[in-house]
Parts: sequence; structure tokens; C-alpha cells
Amino acid sequence: MKNIKKSYVFSFLVVFSFVWWIIAVLAGGFNNFQFSVFYDKCDDLFADTLNNLGYSHDMDPYRNPVYGGSEKPYPPLVYCLMFLLSRICLITNWDYLSILSQPQFLIVYVILIMIGVVLLYELLKSKVLGEGIIKYLLPTALVFSFPFLYTIERGNTLVLTLIAVVVFLFYYDDKNKFIKEIALFSLAIAAAFKLTPAFFGLILIYDKKWKEALRCILYGVVMIFVPFCFLKGGIIENILIFKENVSLNGSKYAFDQGCGLSSTAYKYYLMLGGTQPHLPNELFVCTTVLTAIICSVFVICGFATKHKWIKIMGLSLITIILPFHSGTYNLVYIIPAVIVFFNEADDSLTNWLLTLSLIPVFWVHIDVVSVLFGYNFGLSLVSALFLVICLRDYYSKKSIFNRRLAFSKGRHS
Repeated sequence: MKNIKKSYVFSFLVVFSFVWWIIAVLAGGFNNFQFSVFYDKCDDLFADTLNNLGYSHDMDPYRNPVYGGSEKPYPPLVYCLMFLLSRICLITNWDYLSILSQPQFLIVYVILIMIGVVLLYELLKSKVLGEGIIKYLLPTALVFSFPFLYTIERGNTLVLTLIAVVVFLFYYDDKNKFIKEIALFSLAIAAAFKLTPAFFGLILIYDKKWKEALRCILYGVVMIFVPFCFLKGGIIENILIFKENVSLNGSKYAFDQGCGLSSTAYKYYLMLGGTQPHLPNELFVCTTVLTAIICSVFVICGFATKHKWIKIMGLSLITIILPFHSGTYNLVYIIPAVIVFFNEADDSLTNWLLTLSLIPVFWVHIDVVSVLFGYNFGLSLVSALFLVICLRDYYSKKSIFNRRLAFSKGRHS
């Protein structure tokens, strides 16, 4: 029951922030700053979907000139999927936002979003431990939280990616062989959408599931490279352009916005009166090295710990803070880790502090506190606290091993 208390506190506060936000939106009217929860106050609604529809409508996305190559860094499966959706649209170059005025597209897209939200809610609810209201309150808090609302507004394929990641993390060790295989294939799909979810495959290595890891890699290779065959221009040429686009995207967006530690440093640098258009080089180097050290500790701890929630939380944080370009929507990767954390973590002071640190990450309502100590602050605090938890877990296990070794030597002396 103690573990469930943390999930009650978290869920009630996040749901409260959503209700407060809805009331503030209705009370504030059309120009309400509460719409800043979304990118550019919805002036670029569903931008990621609309742009990718435009790039994909002729099955030649990587050579599409609109907005340049840096805006086309996704693997080909994304563009193949968007091509199917583009068939119900009238596409005009450089005016992709006008697709929103086409009712037949809009109704289909809204229905698809509804299906995604319901599916994610049910997946999360199926793994929540506890009876009564918490079974419904915790998944409600997560799907109506800031990261997920932001991702929906962006129209990002991360909604589909997150569902695939959740299926993998919840069922990769299922006793049913068919469900387990679906879970492995789901991770391949997630990697084929966003690449970085491949980090979650480390959990198979942690658990010494070598055969499953090999099959997952094979599925991933198929899902990432086979869709190149359907694009115009030839496989080799598209692969080379894709590689270049990924590099351009990383250079264009690196570190100055989003979820990384460098992005956080840049945010507070600007708030303190900084004037440079990018993070000063000294801070850039410090945050880059610090990120590498933190993520290395998370990986090492994943091999050492027996706690599933620590493995999943570590991989989630790596997926969020390690990439050079980690957009705000990447915060959703921590959602399955939150479920496992509340299910398994003990009632220690550190875990309570971790619970409280997660709240700014998911908080919806915009106010003075959330502007100063929003998701950037919360994610940094979560990373720092989790680093302490990892080190404590590692040295605790090492201490137990040394005591057993000393005891064994004493018996044989």
C-alpha cells in the first residue's frame, strides 16, 4: 500500500494541473497564454504530420526541396505511412498547413488520434498495480499530461512510437511466446520510426536474452531498410541522403531547445540575461561531458541491478537526454518507466523525492512556478536523483557480494 501512495500523490497533482489548465483556458479567452502549452500557441498545429504528408505525397521525401534536408531526418517507414495518409489530401508545395482546411483529412486524423490515446490508456491501465481509483487515475494523469498533449498538438509520430515502446517494455518477457514476439517486433517498429528507441533493446542484453536480442535486431534491420525500396531514387541514393539529413538535423537543432541537459543550461542562461544565440562553448562542453558520464552510469547500473524499474527508468532517461536533438515531445519516453516505478519502487525518501521531481515534468498549467521550474528543471532533478539511486543500488549490491565473499573465505579458513 505504501508504494501506491506515491502514485496517488503524483496522479492527483497532475490531473489537478490539467483541470486547472482547462479552467484557465476557458476563463482566459482566445489570446490566453495558457495555449503556450503547445508549440507556438497552435499556430503550427499538427506541423510534423502535415509537413511529412507534403514531403511524402510523391514517395520522394528525401529529395523534396521544401524547408531543406534538415527537416527530413526520419527513416523511410515514416514517409511510407504518411504517403498512405496523403492519399486523402490535396497537397500544395510550401503550403502544407492548408491541409487543415480539408475536412476529410481532419476527421480521419482526429479518429486516428483517438484510437492512439485509447490504446495507450488501456495499455498503461493494464499494468497499474492497485485497486480502485488509482487503476484509472494514473493512466489518466499520463495521457492528459503536458508531454503527451504537446506531442499530440505537434502531430508527431512519437505517439505511435510510444505505443510500440510500451508494448515492448510491458511484454518483452511475457510467458506467451506469440505476445513476446509481438513485443520484439514492436521495438523494431519504434526504432524504424525514431531510431533512438533502439536504446530500449539494451534491456534484452541486461536480462541475457540473447536469442530475443538477435531476433529484435533482425526485425529492426528489416523495418528500417526495406521501406527504402518503395521510395523513388533508388535504395543506395536514399540511404546516403537520409544519413546526410540526420547530420543536418542534429547540427541545426543541437542542444538549444528540448530536453537535454544542454537545453536546460541554455534555458536558464537566457533567463539570467544571456545574449548569445547558442549555448556558450564552455557550458556546452561541460553539459556534454556530464550527459555522457550520467548516461554511462545508467547503462552500467542496468547490468548490475536486479530491479526492473531501474533498468527501464535508466533507458528512458538515456533516450531523452542523450540525443543531440531531443525535442520536448521526447519526454513521453518516460511514461512507461513511471508505471513500473510506482509498481515496484520502495517507499524510501529518495523515491519520494523522485516522485515529486516527476511532477514538474508532467505539469500542465502554466504559472510562474512552472515557467521557472518546469520540465527542464524537473527532468534534470529526476536525472540527478536517479543517478544517486543507481550508485546506491550498485554499491549496495557490491557490499552484499563482498560480505558473502568474506563469509565464504571465513568458512574455509
